[in-house]
Amino acid sequence: MVLLHRIHFRPGNRCIIEHNPPEHVGLYRSTFPANLPSIGVANRTRSGILFILPVLESRKSKNNAMAYTPQILAFAGSTRAGSLNKHLVHHALQGAKGAGAEATFFDLAAYRMPLYDADLEEREGIPETAKRVRALMKDHDGFLLASPEYNMSITGVLKNTIDWVSRPDGDDGTCIAFHNKAVTLMSASPSGFGGSRSLQHIREILSGMGCIVLPNQLSLPSAHKAFDSEGNLLDERKQQQVSALGADLAGFLTRLYG
Repeated sequence: MVLLHRIHFRPGNRCIIEHNPPEHVGLYRSTFPANLPSIGVANRTRSGILFILPVLESRKSKNNAMAYTPQILAFAGSTRAGSLNKHLVHHALQGAKGAGAEATFFDLAAYRMPLYDADLEEREGIPETAKRVRALMKDHDGFLLASPEYNMSITGVLKNTIDWVSRPDGDDGTCIAFHNKAVTLMSASPSGFGGSRSLQHIREILSGMGCIVLPNQLSLPSAHKAFDSEGNLLDERKQQQVSALGADLAGFLTRLYG
């Protein structure tokens, strides 16, 4: 990506964009959350998308000269044991590890939650499983997320997890587990669309919650024919593309925080 502008965010989700050359300065409305840092950097991707990045503090300790290691959490919006999306995100996870990241997979099936209900929350508080997922998310800098497509949108279990985890709790404010997390999206589906319609919805949801959703994504159509019995991708080219998603997220986090 090539640096184009420098951005100064202002109250009301406005931002000053300093162009290069600097005499061309414009005022634009930003769709980014007000909780982002005061200065960001805009890049244009190969697909032509203007992409605004917050300038964040380095995650390296001031007293530690060791290089930054990206911390990535990988999961799928499915609880099914043989989930195609779990297979898919595991390959992206390996790509992230190959690029030097510490990548961890967690299974939503191990963190089951009741349907979100405000009355239930008032009576009993936030479920322990939701608190554990929030802690996992807070401990990582980026997410690899494989989102199945149910009826042209995301799954109920993924939305329900987001609804519970995003609730304020004690010192944790609303959506704290999502703020400034870099996210790479992917999907697998037996359909010809490859789950791509779910990615439109989850991109909008996560962007509105303060995530930095990277523009590169992958949809795998006819996914029921794409894996062998061990969950390995049969097409070597697809294998490389999925692994590259994980590697690219690791590289992005290193540039952002390193």
